[in-house]
Amino acid sequence: MAVSRIGLFVLLLCIALLSSCSQKTHISTGESDNWKIQYEVKKSGGKCSKPSGESSGYIKYIGKSTLPESIEYIFSNSMGSVPLEKAGVFTLPIGCTNAMEPSEVIIKWDGKAEIIPLSLK
Repeated sequence: MAVSRIGLFVLLLCIALLSSCSQKTHISTGESDNWKIQYEVKKSGGKCSKPSGESSGYIKYIGKSTLPESIEYIFSNSMGSVPLEKAGVFTLPIGCTNAMEPSEVIIKWDGKAEIIPLSLK
């Protein structure tokens, strides 16, 4: 009886460990003189089906010039033209993505453009 309880406990422990490992979060960050970026992808689970994941993040203006009213951004898997909040932040909406780690972001504003490399945190 004691052996079967130990075996059951070990089996449940293995299942718990394996299921927690299947949901990995990848966080990519990048920074320039004008922008700070964080892009997060949660693999598996959630509302997105495999092999995709849920993506979210932010783009924040940290430059010394006047805060731009709006920006255009291009990730390797999404793009848009958006207004910035008063604090100079644009929060990326939660969505589905097939690209787990974008390598760079292009940001255009006020006639300027920057390519910002991203690296895994």
